[in-house]
Parts: sequence; C-alpha cells; structure tokens
Amino acid sequence: MTVLRHLIMLGAMACAAPLSAQIDDYEERFNPVTGQTERIFNPWNENANLQRRWEMDRDYNDLVRRHGDEARELDQWWDKRDAERDRQGAGRVSAAGLIQQRLAKGRARIKAGKASTSFAPQPGFSVTAYLLDARAKTPQERQAATQYGTSLSQAYHSEIKARGLRANDVADGYALDFILAWELWSGRKTTAAHLAFARTEARKFLIHDLIFQGGGDAERQMDFEYFGVLTLYARQVAAQNQSLARQIAEAVITSVIRGSVDTVEMTATGFAHKGQRIIAQGKATTLFAARTGVGTPEFYARQLNAQTVPADVISRQAQQKIAAFYAEMGKYGGTRNDLASLAAMLLAANASVVTGQIPNARQIASAERVARAAILKSPDIQAASDQNKQLAAELLMIKAVDAMQARSAAMGCGNIAQIFAALGEKPEDYQLTEAGLVKVK
Repeated sequence: MTVLRHLIMLGAMACAAPLSAQIDDYEERFNPVTGQTERIFNPWNENANLQRRWEMDRDYNDLVRRHGDEARELDQWWDKRDAERDRQGAGRVSAAGLIQQRLAKGRARIKAGKASTSFAPQPGFSVTAYLLDARAKTPQERQAATQYGTSLSQAYHSEIKARGLRANDVADGYALDFILAWELWSGRKTTAAHLAFARTEARKFLIHDLIFQGGGDAERQMDFEYFGVLTLYARQVAAQNQSLARQIAEAVITSVIRGSVDTVEMTATGFAHKGQRIIAQGKATTLFAARTGVGTPEFYARQLNAQTVPADVISRQAQQKIAAFYAEMGKYGGTRNDLASLAAMLLAANASVVTGQIPNARQIASAERVARAAILKSPDIQAASDQNKQLAAELLMIKAVDAMQARSAAMGCGNIAQIFAALGEKPEDYQLTEAGLVKVK
C-alpha cells in the first residue's frame, strides 16, 4: 500500500474544513430516503450561481445565500455581539455557530410536527421600504423599487388570489414565482397542472428544509414579497428588454429551486430533471464541447471579489494557471474535453502535492475509470451545459495550481475532497493501492 492510501483517508478528514468553506457551491435537494432536504456539493452550475454568490458576505455566505433578507438584521446582531465580545476579549461569533443554531431550531420544529410553509403577516410591513433597505443597491435598482415596489406587490397578491393560492404561504409564492419566471425564461406557456406540480414540490422541499424551518414569520414574508415583486418586474420589462427579463427570470428560478435552470425540463403535466432523462435514454457522456474564451478567468475574478488586487490582475493570473495545467496535462495524454480525464488529472496533480509523489499510470487510469462511472450516473453533471462543465473543471484547475505553487498539502487535500464531492463520491470510500483506486465501501 502506498502513501496514497494515506492521501485518501486524509482527504476524508483534513479536507472537511476546506470543503465546507465552499458553501456557495451547494444546492439543496429533498432526499426521499432520509426524508429531509439536504445540501449537496454541486459545482456544475457555476454561471447560474454567480449573481447570488457575488452578493454574499464571506463571513456568513451560506445564510445570506438562502435568506439574504436577514443580512441587515444579522449585521445589527453581529455589531452588538462584536461590541460585547470585544469587551470580553472573546472575538467575533462564527457564522457556523449561527447556522448550527438555525439548523437545530429547524430540526426541533420538524421533530415536533410543527413544520410549515405559512407565515403570519407582519404589521406595518412595506415591500418598498424593505427593497430600499436590504435589496436595492444601485441607483437604478432604488429607482425601480421606489417606482414599482408597492404596485407590483399589489399586482402579485391579485395574481395569487386569482389562481387560488394562499397569500401567506411561501410554498405557494415560490410555485407561482417559478411558473411565471419559467414562462419568461423558456418562452413556453404552462398550465394549471404545472402550477399544481410546482406547488407540491415547493411544499415538500420547504417542509423538510432545516434552515427554512428555523426561520421566522418576518423572514418568510420578506421572501414571499421579494421574489413575487421581482418576478412581476421581469414580466413588466419583458416587452422593452427581453434579455433583462430572461436574466431576472433565471435568477428567480435559481433562487426558488436552489439549483441550476440547466437541470429543469418541462413535461406535459409538470417538470423533470434533465439529467435523469439523459441517463434513462442511454445518452450519458463524459465529453463536452470545450472552447476557448469561455470566460473562466473573468468569472474567477468576479467570484473571488478581492478588495486589494485588481480584477484584471486576478484574471490574468488565473488564465496563466489554466494554461499551465492544460500544458502539463498534455504531457500525460489527458483529454481536454473529457471530464473523466480531467478529473483524473486533477486528482493526480493534487495527490502529488499531498504525498510528494506523482501517481503512476495505473493509478491515474483507475482514477479516470472511477470518475467516468460517477459522471455517467450523475444527473447534475449530465444536465450541465458545456460551459458549466468547462467552468467547473477550470476553476478546479486554478485551485490545483494554487496548491502546487504553494506546496500546500492542506490545499491539495481540500481540493481532492472537492473533486470527490463534485463526482458525488466520498474519499473515505476509496483506497489507492499500487494497482489503482479501489472502492472499499
């Protein structure tokens, strides 16, 4: 057994922190086996996630991504807590602690049979005031919020009532938001059956979502109003600016389903996962149409959102790292447009940092076989666009080169954990022998 067996076991333990730090690449899915809504690592929808990721505060990006309406309240709470802790010398409260409290509250509510998707409307709530206070950042957004906030909210409530939905239920709101946004984004009309399907799925999802169940009435009302107004605003501007309307519609879909629009397909009576259909039809593949100019360096710069280094510098450095990885990969016969080949090369590059040894040809080949099998059975990967597949791979290349340049075993180990998670696998389920990668669980 080589030291690479240690690598795989190390990936299961030491990489837990780096993996959890990439919380922005998580999606949430209802798991019928466990009966809970669970977070899964999915980097295959990078471009769809950029807008919400870019707006995150790094210290509590998980909470704000899913419940951005809490940001102001959370900031105020932190300011008070920081002041108190500074006096006590205890330092800043961690976002992880807040999230755990939220999860515990949601878990207790579900266990007690009190989970719901409804809310008690808060007296004096003003959607316009909320938009100006927490959402509208640019002058154009503030103007739109002032001009349309109240009227669009009234129109939204009228639409809710006309369709027989509840005006105090987030699941009903999400269902309508999704249906209206889907029509704008896809150009296809839906039916009452599609709305009923979306309503059922939204309720099933939210009723088991620990984070959502751990929230309160005010937050639920903010979610309900915000996405409703945003959806109707997209419909309002569609006649003058179809491109903007589709962008807003995609942002709404991404937010309410908490995943990529790439994965969604409309059926006669509902919606299905595109990747599942591809696999069922025997059309799954590890290949994608690679192209130059996909924009990974610029995407990486925006994703990083550094305050001290100019974006063009970050972008240029990222491009150099991607080119270096492709050049090194070519020496080993890797295929640039094959995700399985890329995954194997990424694992090998990071393994060399962690162990100080370059994996042999048999080990790389077996890693490619494992990756290929995982990719061919992954609905998320199969549903991803070619652009998203290339973005995901090239972003992992940048991280691999960073680990090699820093000679950081911790970074390499964290990258390995992410690669396994991106494939839907667990590093602790594998051992790497001289003969190759072996699944032991």
